[in-house]
Amino acid sequence: MREYARIAFADMRKIANWVPGDNGLNVTPSENLLDPEAAAIAEIVAGASSGRVYRIKLHDKTQVLGALARCLRMLPARQLAPNEDDATDDDGEDPHEFLIRELDRLVAQADTGSESPGAERDGCPRPEGSCGTQGEI
Repeated sequence: MREYARIAFADMRKIANWVPGDNGLNVTPSENLLDPEAAAIAEIVAGASSGRVYRIKLHDKTQVLGALARCLRMLPARQLAPNEDDATDDDGEDPHEFLIRELDRLVAQADTGSESPGAERDGCPRPEGSCGTQGEI
Protein backbone atom coordinates (compact mmCIF):
# COMPACT_ATOMS: atom_id res chain seq x y z
CA MET A 1 0.00 0.00 0.00
CA ARG A 2 2.87 2.38 0.76
CA GLU A 3 4.31 1.87 -2.70
CA TYR A 4 0.92 2.53 -4.29
CA ALA A 5 0.57 5.70 -2.26
CA ARG A 6 4.02 6.83 -3.36
CA ILE A 7 3.16 6.32 -7.01
CA ALA A 8 -0.32 7.82 -6.69
CA PHE A 9 0.81 11.07 -5.09
CA ALA A 10 4.25 11.60 -6.65
CA ASP A 11 4.93 15.06 -8.08
CA MET A 12 6.94 15.21 -11.33
CA ARG A 13 8.17 18.70 -10.35
CA LYS A 14 10.22 17.10 -7.56
CA ILE A 15 11.89 14.76 -10.07
CA ALA A 16 12.74 17.26 -12.81
CA ASN A 17 12.04 20.75 -14.02
CA TRP A 18 11.74 21.81 -17.62
CA VAL A 19 11.73 24.85 -19.85
CA PRO A 20 11.49 25.21 -23.64
CA GLY A 21 14.70 24.71 -25.60
CA ASP A 22 17.53 22.23 -26.10
CA ASN A 23 18.52 22.12 -22.42
CA GLY A 24 14.93 22.08 -21.23
CA LEU A 25 14.90 19.02 -18.98
CA ASN A 26 16.87 19.34 -15.74
CA VAL A 27 16.74 16.13 -13.71
CA THR A 28 17.11 16.00 -9.93
CA PRO A 29 20.10 13.76 -9.07
CA SER A 30 18.98 10.38 -7.76
CA GLU A 31 20.69 10.88 -4.39
CA ASN A 32 18.46 13.94 -3.84
CA LEU A 33 15.19 12.15 -4.59
CA LEU A 34 12.94 11.11 -1.73
CA ASP A 35 11.48 7.59 -1.66
CA PRO A 36 8.06 8.64 -3.05
CA GLU A 37 9.55 10.26 -6.14
CA ALA A 38 12.04 7.45 -6.74
CA ALA A 39 9.28 4.84 -6.46
CA ALA A 40 7.15 6.65 -9.04
CA ILE A 41 9.80 6.49 -11.79
CA ALA A 42 9.17 3.70 -14.29
CA GLU A 43 11.83 4.57 -16.89
CA ILE A 44 14.61 7.07 -17.58
CA VAL A 45 15.91 7.47 -21.14
CA ALA A 46 19.21 9.16 -21.95
CA GLY A 47 20.88 9.91 -25.26
CA ALA A 48 23.46 7.30 -26.32
CA SER A 49 26.14 9.82 -27.29
CA SER A 50 25.52 12.60 -24.78
CA GLY A 51 24.20 10.63 -21.82
CA ARG A 52 21.74 13.48 -21.25
CA VAL A 53 18.35 12.44 -19.92
CA TYR A 54 15.64 13.44 -22.35
CA ARG A 55 12.65 11.43 -21.07
CA ILE A 56 11.34 10.35 -17.68
CA LYS A 57 8.35 8.03 -17.55
CA LEU A 58 6.33 7.62 -14.35
CA HIS A 59 4.21 4.61 -13.41
CA ASP A 60 0.57 4.86 -14.49
CA LYS A 61 -1.30 6.67 -11.73
CA THR A 62 -4.71 5.73 -13.13
CA GLN A 63 -4.25 2.02 -12.44
CA VAL A 64 -2.76 2.67 -9.00
CA LEU A 65 -5.55 5.06 -7.98
CA GLY A 66 -8.12 2.52 -9.19
CA ALA A 67 -6.51 -0.24 -7.15
CA LEU A 68 -6.38 1.97 -4.06
CA ALA A 69 -9.99 3.00 -4.50
CA ARG A 70 -11.08 -0.66 -4.80
CA CYS A 71 -9.08 -1.67 -1.72
CA LEU A 72 -10.57 1.20 0.27
CA ARG A 73 -14.05 0.34 -1.04
CA MET A 74 -14.50 3.72 -2.71
CA LEU A 75 -15.83 2.11 -5.90
CA PRO A 76 -18.92 -0.05 -6.26
CA ALA A 77 -18.39 -3.73 -6.99
CA ARG A 78 -17.54 -4.45 -10.62
CA GLN A 79 -20.58 -6.70 -11.14
CA LEU A 80 -23.71 -6.22 -9.11
CA ALA A 81 -26.22 -8.94 -8.37
CA PRO A 82 -29.53 -8.55 -10.22
CA ASN A 83 -31.33 -7.53 -7.01
CA GLU A 84 -28.78 -4.83 -6.06
CA ASP A 85 -28.58 -1.25 -7.21
CA ASP A 86 -25.36 0.66 -7.84
CA ALA A 87 -25.86 3.34 -5.20
CA THR A 88 -22.60 4.58 -3.75
CA ASP A 89 -21.82 5.57 -0.19
CA ASP A 90 -20.73 9.10 -1.12
CA ASP A 91 -21.03 11.58 1.71
CA GLY A 92 -19.54 14.42 -0.35
CA GLU A 93 -16.03 13.99 1.07
CA ASP A 94 -13.08 14.86 -1.17
CA PRO A 95 -11.78 11.51 -2.55
CA HIS A 96 -8.14 12.68 -2.39
CA GLU A 97 -8.46 13.53 1.31
CA PHE A 98 -10.24 10.21 1.97
CA LEU A 99 -7.42 8.27 0.27
CA ILE A 100 -4.73 10.07 2.26
CA ARG A 101 -6.58 9.53 5.55
CA GLU A 102 -7.19 5.83 4.85
CA LEU A 103 -3.59 5.24 3.72
CA ASP A 104 -2.29 6.96 6.87
CA ARG A 105 -4.57 4.72 8.96
CA LEU A 106 -3.36 1.57 7.19
CA VAL A 107 0.31 2.54 7.54
CA ALA A 108 -0.19 3.24 11.25
CA GLN A 109 -1.97 -0.08 11.63
CA ALA A 110 0.89 -1.90 9.85
CA ASP A 111 3.51 -0.08 11.94
CA THR A 112 1.87 -1.21 15.18
CA GLY A 113 1.64 -4.78 13.91
CA SER A 114 -2.10 -4.96 14.44
CA GLU A 115 -2.77 -6.61 11.08
CA SER A 116 -4.31 -10.03 11.19
CA PRO A 117 -2.06 -12.86 9.90
CA GLY A 118 -2.28 -13.27 6.15
CA ALA A 119 -4.28 -10.06 5.73
CA GLU A 120 -2.28 -8.79 2.76
CA ARG A 121 -3.21 -10.56 -0.48
CA ASP A 122 -2.65 -9.25 -3.98
CA GLY A 123 -1.38 -5.95 -2.61
CA CYS A 124 -4.58 -5.33 -0.67
CA PRO A 125 -4.55 -5.16 3.14
CA ARG A 126 -8.11 -6.45 3.44
CA PRO A 127 -9.30 -10.06 3.77
CA GLU A 128 -9.39 -12.09 0.60
CA GLY A 129 -12.27 -11.23 -1.68
CA SER A 130 -12.97 -7.75 -0.30
CA CYS A 131 -10.55 -5.95 -2.58
CA GLY A 132 -11.91 -5.82 -6.13
CA THR A 133 -13.01 -9.09 -7.68
CA GLN A 134 -10.88 -12.24 -7.83
CA GLY A 135 -7.69 -10.44 -6.74
CA GLU A 136 -7.89 -7.78 -9.48
CA ILE A 137 -5.61 -4.83 -9.12
